[in-house]
Amino acid sequence: MGLNFFQMIKKILLLIFILFSTIISFSQNQAKIEYRYINFIEEYTSDNNKIKEKTPGYELFKMTEKFPFILIFDGSKSVFKIEEKMIVDDESITYKPLITLLPQTYIDFKNEISYDYSRINGQHFLIKEKLTKKWKIVDEKKLIKGYTCRKAIEFDEDGNIKTEAWFAPEIPLSIGPSYSSGLPGLVISTKEFNKSGEAYASFEFVNIDFSKQKKVIIPDYEPMTLKEFTDFMRGSRKKFN
Repeated sequence: MGLNFFQMIKKILLLIFILFSTIISFSQNQAKIEYRYINFIEEYTSDNNKIKEKTPGYELFKMTEKFPFILIFDGSKSVFKIEEKMIVDDESITYKPLITLLPQTYIDFKNEISYDYSRINGQHFLIKEKLTKKWKIVDEKKLIKGYTCRKAIEFDEDGNIKTEAWFAPEIPLSIGPSYSSGLPGLVISTKEFNKSGEAYASFEFVNIDFSKQKKVIIPDYEPMTLKEFTDFMRGSRKKFN
């Protein structure tokens, strides 16, 4: 009788464990992550003959640091964008245009395709590209925001470091800010480098919400390649000039 009782308790505990594991697995299949943008670009490009030259767009880069970025993952697709919120002070003058000008990055993980959506002068642009992220995971670890993170590096076509990412294997979501996806864990921190090897921007994890998210819907506009978009913008600039 006692043996059967303990066997029953063992089975009940096992069922509770399986149920709990299923709930955890399901809850981590969708998430909303907040990141903050960090600017590394200097205010002045040079100090030639004691005359400082202002870095173009510096104020905009610094202003972007004040606004929250969010990454929403619905289990198969994600979107990374500035979080829309109510701004009532003078910052709203810059905040509202940023929401439309800075692209919203969508990723279709099933088909391995990324989309950048933006609105410029009332026109809608949807840039469609194949995901080409190739990471090299290096033997470095660091504690960031309470998570033990590993380091990964992406190189450009010339072999220079393009992106540095730190990801947390304990959060089994293969996603991150902007295009920083495809690693075995949530990306907690990134750093972007230019051709000279200088870091110019970073995204840093703020918090995560594992609650169920609405389905991510990619904007329904005629897609174009990055080259087509670049050629279009060059043509528009020539007309304007």
